[in-house]
Amino acid sequence: MTKTGRDVIVAAWHDARFPGAASADGDVVSTWNLPTTIVGAFAILSVIIAAWV
Repeated sequence: MTKTGRDVIVAAWHDARFPGAASADGDVVSTWNLPTTIVGAFAILSVIIAAWV
């Protein structure tokens, strides 16, 4: 059975759902965006500190 359309997208998503994991075809790679993660953590901490003070 040949995968087409949505099936290909779902298969790629399942293959690459873990950070740093590559799909079977090597087309999709999922990684963390470190600068965005740091800015997000800083924003959350800022809100917590502001609510606490």
